[in-house]
Amino acid sequence: MSTLHKNYKFRTTPFTDQSSSRLRATTFIIALFLLSALPAQADYKDDVGYTALESELGLGLPDGTGISVSHVEGAVTVDGIETWMPNPTNEEFTDKTITDVSGNGTEVHSGHATTVGKLFYGNTISTSPGITTIASYDVNHWITSGFLRIDTGGGRTTTATALICGPHRQSQLGWQCRDI
Repeated sequence: MSTLHKNYKFRTTPFTDQSSSRLRATTFIIALFLLSALPAQADYKDDVGYTALESELGLGLPDGTGISVSHVEGAVTVDGIETWMPNPTNEEFTDKTITDVSGNGTEVHSGHATTVGKLFYGNTISTSPGITTIASYDVNHWITSGFLRIDTGGGRTTTATALICGPHRQSQLGWQCRDI
């Protein structure tokens, strides 16, 4: 053994094949034990009770047909352009009309908004695939002149009144936090 410092000793001989094999076997057993202790990943539909409702209602389960919705997102910067829009060309949004109410006017889309849209009104993985009319808003526009009209000089609309009396029966609000 050599010493680098009087309180620290380092091994100067390499591990033998036998000690290396034991180390690998011990590491494998510990990893296997830790992984087996993790809970099984459940489908989010199980978590929210959708699967139980589906089995109870069967073919009578509502799918969102005839309901228009708002999809409100905080803007993210993609390729130097701010966007909040889900990608309307995604296969989950076939036969759906996604309108950019806030007026982004670009072909740049938010990956976060696309993922949320898939879960909210997507054709195969959402709980409401029958929704076909989606209004997409930037959260700042939605809060001010786009919908709630807070601090715009046009009168203060309370959140509860706006959500009950607004044009859409369901709204999804998504924010991504970032340093300012």
